[in-house]
Amino acid sequence: MAPVRGEQLPGFLDVVETWLAGREWFPARTGRRSLRRVGGQRLPTPEGEPDAGLVLEVHLLEVEHDGVRDLVSVPVALRTRPSALAGKDAFIGTLRTDDGERWLYDGARDQAFLAAWLEMARRRRGTRDGRAHGRAFADFAEHTPFTGRLRRSPMAGEREDVARTVVTADAGHGVDDEDAVVVDVLRRPEEGRSTALETALTLTQAGSRSVAPVLGLVGGAWRTSDDRWAGGDLAVLRGRGCLGEQARDAARTALREETPLVETARALGRGLGTFHADLAGALGAHPQTARQLSTMAQDARRTLAEQWRDVAERFDEEEQAEIGEVVDTLEMELREADEPKMLQHIHGDLDMTRLRGVEEAGGTRWIVSEQGGMVEHALPLRDVVTVLISLADAVMEQVEEAPDASVNYARWYDDASRALLAGYRSSDADAAGVDSVFFRAGMLSEAFDLFARWGGRWVFRPSMLIQTES
Repeated sequence: MAPVRGEQLPGFLDVVETWLAGREWFPARTGRRSLRRVGGQRLPTPEGEPDAGLVLEVHLLEVEHDGVRDLVSVPVALRTRPSALAGKDAFIGTLRTDDGERWLYDGARDQAFLAAWLEMARRRRGTRDGRAHGRAFADFAEHTPFTGRLRRSPMAGEREDVARTVVTADAGHGVDDEDAVVVDVLRRPEEGRSTALETALTLTQAGSRSVAPVLGLVGGAWRTSDDRWAGGDLAVLRGRGCLGEQARDAARTALREETPLVETARALGRGLGTFHADLAGALGAHPQTARQLSTMAQDARRTLAEQWRDVAERFDEEEQAEIGEVVDTLEMELREADEPKMLQHIHGDLDMTRLRGVEEAGGTRWIVSEQGGMVEHALPLRDVVTVLISLADAVMEQVEEAPDASVNYARWYDDASRALLAGYRSSDADAAGVDSVFFRAGMLSEAFDLFARWGGRWVFRPSMLIQTES
């Protein structure tokens, strides 16, 4: 059978373009556009693949539309016969060659292509020109080799431009297998690496168990519009921890069943604290300067005053007096704050959807999904505040759905939030931040915002006043 290169086959780009136009993640689904191949790679056929004429390729295409240039990655499997294993959702189209018809499939869902990319990372293979490479981390190099008979389970990715598939070697049993690997194929790769992924990789290499480990990376290179070579990640291989149940779902289940969240909340707090401790150990932490402390105190006072002013009239006179007294006390304490806090790398946008449960023999271990954002030189208490407010928001959703339930929502939230803080303090994290006036002021400011968003209702009476005064 004569050698085949996808981009040299008549109609190849036309078929690919038609398929791309139907993808939600494609940046130019309508209007005028042009495609140009700017890079790619060819992969060896994995062992155990019955199609002797199979060709596996990655095509990096520059899409020009409306004066904008975007990059898309199109991994493909060119087969000599239809593949029931790839699935109809992965079918791109057919092409005619001198040897007959070829069936073109999306490599992000094709068993053989996934096996080839996994082996590229597991064996740390690279191309001779150095423009494509696989890298293995943690213990991935010792994993069982992947063949064309691997087991795969397509799933929805955390973003629409990421194709996620869970795979195990052919001896595996599926998604719950301990050796399952989550393969995220980046449909729209970017030059360099995101801060979030770099953070997860750093924690993996430091041996942290507070994130789903980065097991491997597949990188590639392409020509830019200014005729230089650029490179970035095309696929990210992660441990199965990123598939765990979201903490928000666990909270909503407990609320619907009218059961306490105390033990889960304590474990959540401990997991969050471990994450902060690991970040500080791997990336460092340092105390604020006097000027930074003064600026932070001024900002906290201003934010608290503004948020209180926006919602004060929505409380009755007795509540206004009670809460106003708490606000005045916090503002006074903020003026007198003179103890610098530790600044470090944190998540920044952490909420209950970013905490994932990993089932282990001793129970559920909660880890952090770094997706969503990372912040340099910030206070860890910010993550704690966003998690607790996210939990309060979940409670308010349940109040909206079941206002007449027998559960005391304020007490339920108060018990859960106290347990979460206790878990955080029991970790190796520096707990000085959550015991400071900045934490109490931050919680009250965000609670006022939550109060406004939920039409003058909240779950902090009387728990909020107790918490800010304790």
